[in-house]
Amino acid sequence: MQEETKIDNVPQVEQPEIVPIPQAPQSEALTKKNAVIGFVLGIFGLVAWTLPVVGAPVTVLGLVYSIKGLKSLKRDLAIAGMVICIIGIVATISNIAIGAYMGATGQHSLVNKIMSNEEELNDPAKKAEFINNLVASVKSGMKLPSVMDEHTTIVDVTAEQDAIRYHYILTGFSKEELGSIQDSSFKYFLVDAVCKNPDTVYLLDRKVNLEYAYAVDGSDQKFFTSITKADCK
Repeated sequence: MQEETKIDNVPQVEQPEIVPIPQAPQSEALTKKNAVIGFVLGIFGLVAWTLPVVGAPVTVLGLVYSIKGLKSLKRDLAIAGMVICIIGIVATISNIAIGAYMGATGQHSLVNKIMSNEEELNDPAKKAEFINNLVASVKSGMKLPSVMDEHTTIVDVTAEQDAIRYHYILTGFSKEELGSIQDSSFKYFLVDAVCKNPDTVYLLDRKVNLEYAYAVDGSDQKFFTSITKADCK
């Protein structure tokens, strides 16, 4: 057996000392940026305080950024931003309070206009006048009868109670084809187009329904469907 060789006097290597890495402090550039953003938002909020929906969130956000920027070298700018934001918040709250008071006492023009529209919707005479005028306008802008496609001809537009009714004549269909059609079939295809058209949606919002009457040429068969605001959900 071979004898184990012993190595003497091997120098010992010391392990390096592990120095913990210190946490980096918050960036000075970032805090400066917060101060600037807070000041700019404060100015914008002060300008937009007359519109609470815009001014209020912008001013509050500016106040938050200004507070974050207090530890930067731009402390003076951050303080100025805080002051401006506080003024903007007070002005916005005052504007909301004044608007609420004017609305409650009938002095707010926008509220009065909305209330006037609501009264018009609930007044049968005014609503009937609105529908009659609209029908007259529609009929003056189109030639009747008017061919819509190879199967459909619009022959009249009439004012009904709470509705405008369009009258059509259907041609070129066999009895077998018409036998499988129901009123709900027309409504199924009409709802999507009506509810995506801004003009017809405007009427539905004013509680004016849209009615569609179809008569089959050479037959006593008829179809009818009505579309209301509830159908556009």
